[in-house]
Amino acid sequence: ELRLEVRVIVTCSKHCWFSVRLIRFEYDGAPHLLGLFSDVTEQGKAEEAVRESENRYHKIFEESPICIWVEDFSEVKKYFKKLRSAGITDLKRYLDRRPEKVEYCASLVKVLDVNQASLSVFEAETKDELLNNLAKVISLEALSSFKDEMMAVWEGRQTFEGETVDQTLKGRKMNLLIKWSEIPNSTEDSGKVLVTILDITERRAMDEALRQSESMYRGVFDHVLDGIFRATPEGRITAANPALVSMLGYESEAELLALNVKSLYLDSKIRERNNRRLNKSGEVRNLEIELKRSDGAPLA
Repeated sequence: ELRLEVRVIVTCSKHCWFSVRLIRFEYDGAPHLLGLFSDVTEQGKAEEAVRESENRYHKIFEESPICIWVEDFSEVKKYFKKLRSAGITDLKRYLDRRPEKVEYCASLVKVLDVNQASLSVFEAETKDELLNNLAKVISLEALSSFKDEMMAVWEGRQTFEGETVDQTLKGRKMNLLIKWSEIPNSTEDSGKVLVTILDITERRAMDEALRQSESMYRGVFDHVLDGIFRATPEGRITAANPALVSMLGYESEAELLALNVKSLYLDSKIRERNNRRLNKSGEVRNLEIELKRSDGAPLA
């Protein structure tokens, strides 16, 4: 007996699927074949659609410029069930008291697949090299943020987003933005998630450089002996340094921030004229202006 499925072209544009069962038997002393045909066209179309969908997914997965991992949290979920059965109700407190369990939870997570972009980011030559050396990419900082992921699983959340610090197989540290969403599945303990990983190392370096620049600017702003203020085109004062506060006889920067810069001029028309020049040329240099102190007296 032989069973098989065949695709038959019925017309130039129509294809049908048949399930064929061939049975060999003897009749009148001669071998014969009995063919039983069943129309399974709808099933065949459905299976072909599934194959096409899987092929599209695989192509998108592999060719995406963003790191994509498929992970399995099912063992973590089973472990959490045991904890709940043992009376654990506060996972964060439990992990804080037993930090070794964070690493244990990490060991329960299975990475099922990674795409090609992941190899470049984590400096691996092949998928096998990366998948077989995952312990090398997890830093101590990553274990700390991993607790947040475990809290998401504990609380039954289907999505998670957070930042962590991992390293490549060559030891280079990276700031990463991690996002994952659970892949729908009918089984209760299913824990497959689709993870996207974005390298934000350069962004964090720029943020730090900006922070240092602002800190340096603030240091100069606060300690220079010249009076400095910043205001909007409408005249709202947004910053004033201690030197200017003292020059104008105010008690604090907050007092100045409550004023319009026009009120600091002896002649407000001068500011209007300077604004027109500023709007025309983009900057104004070497101006002499007369300001007044808090008591109304001219600033000497």
